[in-house]
Amino acid sequence: MKRWWNDKLEKLTVELKQLRQTARSNHAVADHPAHQILKAAEDSFAEAMTKAKRDHWTEYLENAIKKNIWTANKYVSEPVSDRGKPRIPMLRVKAPNGNTREIYANEDKAKALVNSFFPKKPAELTVPANPIYPQPLDKPDQLSEERIHHHIAKLSAHKAPGPDGIPNIILQQNADIIVPTLHWIYAAILELGEYPTIWSESITAVIRKPGKPSYDVPKAY
Repeated sequence: MKRWWNDKLEKLTVELKQLRQTARSNHAVADHPAHQILKAAEDSFAEAMTKAKRDHWTEYLENAIKKNIWTANKYVSEPVSDRGKPRIPMLRVKAPNGNTREIYANEDKAKALVNSFFPKKPAELTVPANPIYPQPLDKPDQLSEERIHHHIAKLSAHKAPGPDGIPNIILQQNADIIVPTLHWIYAAILELGEYPTIWSESITAVIRKPGKPSYDVPKAY
């Protein structure tokens, strides 16, 4: 799961495990050489891990494309933290009567963020008396397996998966196997006009917008 992990760290991990077992079996002997060897190996492992992370970050920046530059900028401009999971603090939201209320429960925070990200459409929609619409688009080309292959290849390989838990890299590595089945499924959807409800579900990862003066309002995420 760690992209900076490499074969050298894997090998050092195995060696550390063996050294820890040796040191544990000699724990009653305070001056046994195994303890000093273990300490030196742990220091070497920490240095190797730091170097692996630094090398991976350098390679990422050197090969970064335009859309990744903004991501890299957010990484380096965020304030230093304790490296724990970020917590969403108390949020202030406006009640229907106009008053501001504070919410603390995670379920209430989730609802407030959903309302901020996906506002409800107006209750009344008005249409002009004599609307002028542009020319309709041509009917799309017939769906083909080549087209599905093309779009699967364009997916971001390591993007977080949706509710089904299937990463895009799995789709890309198995495209030759699954595309014929997907072709029949998509063709049926287009012909019948029925879209699976479960495909309308998604997981939204809530992250802070960088540089905001306060993070106690939903719009700061």
